[in-house]
Amino acid sequence: MLCVTARAVADLYVVPDDGNKTPTSTALPVVNDRNCKVENIKKIEDKAAREAFAGLCLRRGEFVKSKPIAW
Repeated sequence: MLCVTARAVADLYVVPDDGNKTPTSTALPVVNDRNCKVENIKKIEDKAAREAFAGLCLRRGEFVKSKPIAW
């Protein structure tokens, strides 16, 4: 699912002041512990790409199955 989401984020469009849609050329870094630190997220200059990458960082994680409970 992360690959699909990253692909969707890579296809972001920015609407400049003239109203024309132009694709961004910002390549997003890999979502990992080091890149998801605030100081590294701030280094992404494009606002839309920075917000999209921060969203990916917030939604990352692992599925941890809980122990079965016998009531």
